[in-house]
Amino acid sequence: MSKGANQPDPKFGEEKARATLKGMPLCFSSFPAHSSPLGLEYFGSDFEIPELRNCFLVGLHGSGKQSLGRGYRIARLRKGLPSEDFITGFRRDGKVLGRPCDILRGGPDAFFFTDDLDGTLYYVRHKKTPG
Repeated sequence: MSKGANQPDPKFGEEKARATLKGMPLCFSSFPAHSSPLGLEYFGSDFEIPELRNCFLVGLHGSGKQSLGRGYRIARLRKGLPSEDFITGFRRDGKVLGRPCDILRGGPDAFFFTDDLDGTLYYVRHKKTPG
């Protein structure tokens, strides 16, 4: 499903479902089924890393059915834009190497994320350039 594509649920009857959609806000973003978005964090305008200001990071844990290949990444969401990969590499050549789970802001220029494949906690910090 793409952003803004609210669809009626036919099990409630076409007329009732369409009436319900009229008052429903459009979705902010969506992911393919079985991506398993488990954790998210918002980074406001005060965050020091420009690439993360005013956006969400979402931990896509991945499907229990690994052959689907969905998830296994951290996605960045910005208002009005499609989701995009931010951290990848948790699945290679059909092998699952990690399952991102939750994200937590760790100060003005850093964040943590958990990987529950092997219980790892990652600390991600902005590397400041000299100058």
